[in-house]
Amino acid sequence: TRDFPDAVGVAGWPLEHHLPGTVRFEYLPGRGYYGLPYRCLLPRGVENLLVAGRCLSATPDAQAGHRRKDSLRDGADDRRVDVERLLLGHGLGHVAYKITN
Repeated sequence: TRDFPDAVGVAGWPLEHHLPGTVRFEYLPGRGYYGLPYRCLLPRGVENLLVAGRCLSATPDAQAGHRRKDSLRDGADDRRVDVERLLLGHGLGHVAYKITN
């Protein structure tokens, strides 16, 4: 697990290694969660753009932990809300506000 000085949040899903015919989960050692750095919202080679979701900038191992569909039920009509992507979107919105104000 890693800490980042520019973290916009934390997540804790295990790494999903998709192999032929199976998926192997690698659970995180120690505290079981990791930071989501601001810089993962910045695509390389493009200026003035922030991204959140599966298109974030990350290593293959980091993508393996991000691709999951962890969710919370909102109770109203059993829709699912992806917690980590919601957190990244919130962090992106906060950063965009700080940049423009």
